[in-house]
Amino acid sequence: MRPTLYEFAGGEQAFAGFAAALHARCLADPELNHPFSHPGQNPRHVERLAAYLAEAMGGPPRYSGECGGDQSALLLLHAGNGDMSDLGRRFADCFMGAADDAGWPDDRQFRAAIRAYIDRSVDVVALSHPNDTDIPADLTIPRWSWDGPIELSAVHVGLDPVQDPVDAEQELLPLRRRPARAAPAEAGVRRRPGDLVQPRVGRLVRQFP
Repeated sequence: MRPTLYEFAGGEQAFAGFAAALHARCLADPELNHPFSHPGQNPRHVERLAAYLAEAMGGPPRYSGECGGDQSALLLLHAGNGDMSDLGRRFADCFMGAADDAGWPDDRQFRAAIRAYIDRSVDVVALSHPNDTDIPADLTIPRWSWDGPIELSAVHVGLDPVQDPVDAEQELLPLRRRPARAAPAEAGVRRRPGDLVQPRVGRLVRQFP
């Protein structure tokens, strides 16, 4: 069985080192420095960052469990701050650089998977609510795999057999009826009230109730 991204990266210790490297890179960036060094930052920020990323990539649910975090709180933290596209790009670049700093595997498929993860995460977290804080409550941590986001399994509902099959011709008959003019008498055919001439054909058609 293929390992999760969490396992392939090296597990808990690998994510602890990665989060520390990512935080250091962000502090060294002239634009990212402020949001990563402001006084109100959680003193366990690096630990929580490691737990979040580990959970997102298939690791244990420590962030949503021990840390008591969820996706809603993370989105709210980044919401209403205006255009953050430049900060998002810088963060994604720091993220990939931190993978080198932390000694994560230099495997082409692995690097492509985590690059796709961070690009998607920047869009969802930093860029999705630039001018509002209207965030749904209790959003769960999105999970990511080698093939991209892990969606909820599809629910298949068994349907009972049709008890009263529909006669397609009878159902379509009203749609096929078009305004018609009264039919002229045809040789050998007796007209009755309500008989119409089929358009463009000129043949007598009988209209049934």
